[in-house]
Amino acid sequence: MWRDGERKLEAGKRLDKDLLGPLIREDQKVLRILDGQQFEFRHDQMRAYLAARWAAWHEAQPIGLFEKDNGIWRLSRKEQDEVWNFFADMYVAERPENAVDLWKWSTAHPDRVILQHALQRALGSTGRDPEMT
Repeated sequence: MWRDGERKLEAGKRLDKDLLGPLIREDQKVLRILDGQQFEFRHDQMRAYLAARWAAWHEAQPIGLFEKDNGIWRLSRKEQDEVWNFFADMYVAERPENAVDLWKWSTAHPDRVILQHALQRALGSTGRDPEMT
């Protein structure tokens, strides 16, 4: 959805009820309810966070995902900044031993520079300098 610029969701499509429920709770207000079956993200930053969270936590090999989906590298700098910064923070916290390898992979192509910088910043905040490994 992030890659395609989609902001509207429909119940049962892309999100099952278990995932949709927490996003529409009154105290969360992540999604605006349009007609009971259609929903819309209130903020693009939340959409970016959820995209990053999915890739960081649910994708065992993000490199394979990223190589398969070249469209993510053609998104605007603003959209990439939001997602890659969220992603880098989560990925480095969850898988620091894999984050350096992902950073090295990101340096192989200029399209991945925003991801590269996000990973370098996140690794640096943990005391790991990817360039020194």
